[in-house]
Amino acid sequence: MKRPYSRWPSTLPLSNGGTVRGSASDDLPNWAPGGDVRDVREGWLTTAAAMYSIPVLVSAVVVAVLATYVGEADDRWFPVLSSGIVILALLCSCALRDAEKSRARLSVSEAHYGGVFERAGISIWLEDWTAAAKAVLDLRKAGIRDIHAHFTSRPDMARELRKKIFVRDVNSFTVEMMGAAAKSDFIGPLDRILPDTDQTFVQWLVAFDRGDRFFRSETHIVRPDGSVMDCLFTAALPTDMRGFDKILVNCLDISEYKLQQDSLLSSRTEMARGARTSMIGPLTASISHEVNSPLAVIVTNAEACQRWLERSVPDLDEARSANERVIDAASQASEVVHRTRSFVSDAPRHVLRIDPSVAIREACLLVDRELRELRVSFAILMSDDLPTVRADRTELQQVVVNLLLNGADAMHDIRGPRDLKITVAGTDAELTVDVCDRRQDFTPENALIVFDPFGTARSTSGIALTICQDIVVSHGGRIWAESLAGGGASFRFALPVASE
Repeated sequence: MKRPYSRWPSTLPLSNGGTVRGSASDDLPNWAPGGDVRDVREGWLTTAAAMYSIPVLVSAVVVAVLATYVGEADDRWFPVLSSGIVILALLCSCALRDAEKSRARLSVSEAHYGGVFERAGISIWLEDWTAAAKAVLDLRKAGIRDIHAHFTSRPDMARELRKKIFVRDVNSFTVEMMGAAAKSDFIGPLDRILPDTDQTFVQWLVAFDRGDRFFRSETHIVRPDGSVMDCLFTAALPTDMRGFDKILVNCLDISEYKLQQDSLLSSRTEMARGARTSMIGPLTASISHEVNSPLAVIVTNAEACQRWLERSVPDLDEARSANERVIDAASQASEVVHRTRSFVSDAPRHVLRIDPSVAIREACLLVDRELRELRVSFAILMSDDLPTVRADRTELQQVVVNLLLNGADAMHDIRGPRDLKITVAGTDAELTVDVCDRRQDFTPENALIVFDPFGTARSTSGIALTICQDIVVSHGGRIWAESLAGGGASFRFALPVASE
């Protein structure tokens, strides 16, 4: 079933007209020149001082000069001195009055903002992403151009950075929606509520790097009681460096919708399975009837051939004729099996030219919930210019799903992070998909027998991998496994690129 929201960066043009500014040597996000983060109150509280600073300074200098030399002057300087003092006092009074007005306006604005923040009927989070912005900026200055690939290849670095992102405040609706006792359950590092299985954190960094103005995605967060909630969040992203310390994130609970979506998909699957099951009886009878006939012919002619050969003078012509009838009957039985296999398959194969990036991302979403329950996180690394392939979309996605679940299942005993990395690359000749996991004790010998359904410790994994092999080979491709230095396994398959 199609998922309504995407968790990968948008390919649409940005609302501000471009991704980054500058030349190749100055390839920085458009928010980069903003400088250090400052409190927005500075603008409110210093406006009056800026307006009156020059007049007050001039008046003060005049009064100081007159006060120094007044003793040496005649009485005509006293009115001037008095006037200067009065002007200075008036200017200072106006400056203080306007400063008080600015403070009052600020208090009203804060009260209005606080009222909207607290009374909004949607969950609102105030988050500080300054550390993320600085990390992206430092990588850009260091010459890193692909932020997504950088953090995908370094999941531990992304985890450390996530600890530096802070939730500064949440509104009352958030406390109620999350079933929390108080706001303090959320204040603190983001990794308290964002689990390792989340796939969106790196996409935030990509959006910062691109200079996106808005960000929207699905994710799941951990409630204070330890349960997981599916949510859709949106945020307007800053246009300068000062805005990263106060990013407002709107969060919508879509857990019920996701459950209904999964339930509908499960119901459809069960209906299809029931329909196939109801056909087993008639189908079995039909197969028995069709296969028994050629089998009887095979047995009869094989026995006749044996008798012709056992005669005192073997009749080779009759034996040869009986053997030919055996071959014909065996071919007929094989055809029955072939037709039956085609009939009971889930759907006819539809080989079309497809975009592998879309198909593979959809496959990852299909098993997102299962991977989450197994506490497995995954990251996808794709080239921008992947070639198209001619394949059955459903079968290609089945291969990716089987490899992901195989990797997740193999890591169920390990402690620490359980990471899967999917790398997709293409050449002029073929498209290669690589699924790497962190399983332990995967040796080169294991790689030789892993596609044998009875060659692994877990027969279910072996059967799933055998299905992958059948699908890939039927598409003219190849599939293999390798053990990784330092631990882990790599499962790769390659498909030929679609010809023009």
